[in-house]
Formats: sequence, structure tokens, C-alpha cells
Amino acid sequence: MAEPNPKLVIPVWAQDVLSKFENQAEPYQEVEVAEALGAARKPQGDLNAEDWKGFLTEWSGFMLHETHGRESVWNTYFSPMMSGKKDDGGDFHSPDIKKLDADSVSHWEIRAKNCAHPVMRARYADLVWDLKRVIAGERPNVEFVRIAIDSYLEAAEKKYHSMEMFGIQWLRRALDLSLSIHDAERTKRVIEFMFEFYDRVEQLPIPGTWLFLFDSLYGTNGVTAEQEALIIANLESKLAKVSNTKPDDSGVYETLDPWTAESVAERLHNTIGARRTRPMLSG
Repeated sequence: MAEPNPKLVIPVWAQDVLSKFENQAEPYQEVEVAEALGAARKPQGDLNAEDWKGFLTEWSGFMLHETHGRESVWNTYFSPMMSGKKDDGGDFHSPDIKKLDADSVSHWEIRAKNCAHPVMRARYADLVWDLKRVIAGERPNVEFVRIAIDSYLEAAEKKYHSMEMFGIQWLRRALDLSLSIHDAERTKRVIEFMFEFYDRVEQLPIPGTWLFLFDSLYGTNGVTAEQEALIIANLESKLAKVSNTKPDDSGVYETLDPWTAESVAERLHNTIGARRTRPMLSG
């Protein structure tokens, strides 16, 4: 059980939902926590201000959507699940971080340090790192980005992802965070595990499970020359399969996929000039 936050009360019915996920061994997505909280809230009727604030802090934290490239309306990694215009012409966002405050962030900080489940712990810590400055006007402590990186990595290692692409998303975020704070040791650890994860999940019919190594790592600081060579070899091997025009005995082109072949060939083509002109990376 997490250490209580005296400035924020989580209703018992909401805490029951959170405890269920915190102790769950089966994989799940972060949004499933928000959906379960929403379902538990419906029969509660009107909430007092204290219970509403506690519910909103937890529900918002798990309902927020991940973005890449700082594309959110708040110039943050996390963004609203929905956005639009109200009748009066004003902007509408759900969740809306303007409805949260420093107490909400303080609660996430406590949960990041005490939550037992790496999926939830990673989300709490990443919320603090990404949103504390925007919500509370304060700089987050670097310990929270380290918690987030380690927790994303742990969640992927322990196979808490319900689909391979969610595990890939965790690892990409862990890599981005470790690079952003220039943490060489964590960057090395994440990169090495990404290769291990690739061996675990790559499937020929699902390009996203084997293109992610190139898209995430090729040309990235911390990737060795040997690792880059392995990335290229993996792509070349897959290109040979998806461009194979020889049918099997029944006349079926088992692995032929011209659209995937085109995307792989484009990636390989883009590396040719770089390999000719770029100095070798250190091992």
C-alpha cells in the first residue's frame, strides 16, 4: 500500500481499483486503469470535492495519452485523450491538466516511490517528470526520470505488455529519457535490452516488431558500430524474405510483401551515404 498523501484523499472504491492493478500479474495497458476507475466512479453519484480531486488525479494520470516529438497541446510528452471546441469556442481537453494542481503532482511523486507494479510506477514517475513544471510551476527532481526509465525497462523485461508494440513504446520512452539526461549507463542498458526484446518479439508479418530497432537506434548516441551492423544485417535478412518471389509447392508466396519490402529498402538506402561518410562509432 502506498504512503498516504495528507493533501490528497483517494476514495476507498478508487483505491480498490488501484490495488487490483498494482497486484495484477497479467499484462495490461495504462488506459485500462483509467477505464476501471471510470467504471467504479459511475455508481458513486455526486462526489464531494475531496473525493473528486483524488479520483481525477488518478484517472487523469492513466487516461493521458503518450505522444512523441513534443506534439501535445501543452508541449509535453503526455497529451489529452480527446480535444475539441466547446460551444463558446473555447478549447476542450480530456483529461485537462488545468484541472490538476501541485497536490496532484505530489501524490504522483509518492506513488512513483512506493507503487509495487512497474507499469504503474513508470507512469507515475513519468507524469512527475513531464508535467510537474507545467502543472505546479516547479522543476521535477531527476530521481523521477530515473525511476521512470528503470520501471519501463522492468515492465518490458517482465512481459507486462499486452501487445508487443506497447513494450516497444516503453523501451523507446526509456531510451528518450535516458538520452535526455545524458545517463550513459542507463542508455547502454536500454539499448542492450532492445536487442534482446527484438529477438523475443520480432514477427515477419508485423513490421513494427522488427523495424523498431532501426527506427529507434540507428545513428543514435550510445549505439556501437557492432550494434549498427547487426541492425543492418537484420534488415537485409528481412528484405530477402519479404521480396522473395519464389512460391512454395502450393503456389503461395509465403513471405512476399512488396509494401514492407519498399519500406525496408528505403531505410537501407538511407544508410548507404551515412556509412560511407560517417566515422566509426566507438565500441
